[in-house]
Amino acid sequence: HKTMAESEDSGPQARLQLLPPYAGACPDAAFAESLHTHNNILLRTILSGDFLAVENVWEEYWQHVPPATLAIMEQPAGIAYIAGCDQFVYDFITESLLPDVFRSISQTLTKQIRNFAKQLESWLQGALRACPEPIVACKLTAVTNFVQKLKRYTGLNHLAQAARAVLANPQHVAQMATDYSRVDFSNIQDQILWICTGCEPANVAKMETRFRSMLGTSTLEQWAVWLQSVVRDGLTEVARPAAQEFLLRWSFSSSLVIRDLTLRSAPSFGMFHLMRLLCDEYVYYLVERTLAEGRCPQISHQPGGGEEMRAQSEAEGSHPKRIKAEP
Repeated sequence: HKTMAESEDSGPQARLQLLPPYAGACPDAAFAESLHTHNNILLRTILSGDFLAVENVWEEYWQHVPPATLAIMEQPAGIAYIAGCDQFVYDFITESLLPDVFRSISQTLTKQIRNFAKQLESWLQGALRACPEPIVACKLTAVTNFVQKLKRYTGLNHLAQAARAVLANPQHVAQMATDYSRVDFSNIQDQILWICTGCEPANVAKMETRFRSMLGTSTLEQWAVWLQSVVRDGLTEVARPAAQEFLLRWSFSSSLVIRDLTLRSAPSFGMFHLMRLLCDEYVYYLVERTLAEGRCPQISHQPGGGEEMRAQSEAEGSHPKRIKAEP
């Protein structure tokens, strides 16, 4: 019987390797070694699809850490190590579960991951009940960020599959191009330049021209390449304030286009709304990756979302383990 990872494709399964050691400095070497072993068990448990066992994995480890060790690790140096290690581990798990946010995955797996995410915080809080408050606060912050990321990435994946279906329909694409040709972009550009200080008219016009050209026979992967170029060109400084300003400008500009289409009762409004949601989520994803990696990533998504591979695995009768859905 195949595991969850094997049932989707060989990508995550290939990552069932040992988790690389976290390079941060730990004030207690023995704790660092035991935590690394624990994180490997956690990784293997999640990627095998046995999501419900994660609660026990956490319980078994954190309720048996010696009080003397906890006293060391609740100091600032220990908290810094735990925070950095958690981010390192959760990023590795996210990348292993969802190596390509545009890859076609089954609704079953999507539901499993989302239900799993809903339960993580309560599971961890229960496992940490004997730990000092600084450790509890640190680890709950990390797992909350992990949960939010899983929800965003599965949501982005769902939008990508819906958008792929729209872009594969020539009639839908033609209607979108027709409706967009009626948009009063000169008025939109004036509003953008008035609200968004520092925007160059030539850059706004260039982005609009490229967007118009995307409304042809572009695939989802071509949209991804374009959005990567938008982030690469528009995010001139890899810093949080610059990223926030860029996201605000992007959101404001796209909302003006949607507003114009709404006022015109455009037949393709629903399709534009879907594409706007996809673009917003993907741009946020790219900005998040840029801040984490120091530069905008150049991501090559699998053409067609890997649909053929997924269909083949489902035809072989492989099914992921199920986790209990919340009421």
